Amino acid sequence: MPGRDRKDLVGYLLGGWSLAPMFVFQSGQPWDMPGNVELLVDPAKIALSGKKDGQFIYGVKPCVGQRNADGSIRLLDAAVAFGCTEPYFLVREPFQRRTAMFRYDEFRRPSFWELDLNFSKTTRVTEKVRAQVRFEAFNVFNSPMYDERNYNQTTSSADFGRINRNTTGQSNFQRFVQLGFRLLW
Repeated sequence: MPGRDRKDLVGYLLGGWSLAPMFVFQSGQPWDMPGNVELLVDPAKIALSGKKDGQFIYGVKPCVGQRNADGSIRLLDAAVAFGCTEPYFLVREPFQRRTAMFRYDEFRRPSFWELDLNFSKTTRVTEKVRAQVRFEAFNVFNSPMYDERNYNQTTSSADFGRINRNTTGQSNFQRFVQLGFRLLW
């Protein structure tokens, strides 16, 4: 700031200010595939990776099918209600060998970003003593994160492959502001 190096009252008021922002962005961690399903299609075809629609965050299209006794495959009720016409996931038979990977790059949990700010003023009290007043704000824009929440893995659930924000809390703190004082000698 202009005038901060002055030795009078103006320099005293303008000098010693600092602003320290911290911006955090993460593209989203991989989603752990449910252990009881096999993937029937290319993962890129069904990945939604954090698409938000109302109270839901979608990871995949919940098109889950199950094998009937005669060998045919039928869609589960939740998949039909979603609007699926073909199964993308197939519930494995008991004791069937797993062939799907545990994680696919295309299936990612929601990305997130957050901005924290530290605004402080340091004032010299004596030659060796300084006082500091700090104003700190965490998650300034109050952006919710669901990065540590997994998409629902229950194949029979209507919420399969998505996060219901009405029933699942965010994984970070809401906006938080604090005022601090330090004495340095």
